[in-house]
Amino acid sequence: ASDPTITAFCTYLNIPVSVIGIMNAQYPVFEIELYFANQKIVICHSGDEIRYYAPSTEGKWLKENEHLRQAGILKEYMVPVLDKAKGIVQGKIKEDNFLQAAALNKRMLSILKNHSN
Repeated sequence: ASDPTITAFCTYLNIPVSVIGIMNAQYPVFEIELYFANQKIVICHSGDEIRYYAPSTEGKWLKENEHLRQAGILKEYMVPVLDKAKGIVQGKIKEDNFLQAAALNKRMLSILKNHSN
């Protein structure tokens, strides 16, 4: 596939993290779940939606707080990226790792491409 993804389970700052990425599906699958002592945060729909869960009053299960749900957050996801790039080109932003991050991304894609052959 031209857009590689990962699946991982790890601990970050003592927080269990689940990253689910599935390639070759008929629909995009990329979700991140962050687990806390009595709540969790789910980033779903390939990053376009964030859901917050807390203990329900009915039992032990977590229930989504729908009032906190953030949806459609990737609608204009490239706007801040382009604004940052424009600031760098115009010399308005002096210290930034944008170019290093872009170079790292390019290198990672090259490594993935070479290992898939």
